[in-house]
Amino acid sequence: MQNFVSMDDLTLRLTGAALPLPQLMAWLDRTGPPVNGWQINAQALPSGRRVMADRQQPLPALQLTVLLDPNPEVRLMP
Repeated sequence: MQNFVSMDDLTLRLTGAALPLPQLMAWLDRTGPPVNGWQINAQALPSGRRVMADRQQPLPALQLTVLLDPNPEVRLMP
């Protein structure tokens, strides 16, 4: 088991970069503030919402996509 002092440390370890998680929560509602180095695109879809975030600088480049389903179901994979 590993312990991390913060979510920044955890996401840095997992992805190679600290993800702006507080801003991500606001992006999900399409009210998020701009974050230096990130390009955000939030879309309303018939089946929910999608937020795409791209970061080119600083390296490593990252692409994050979050899909929100307003009617989640439990799906069993075969």
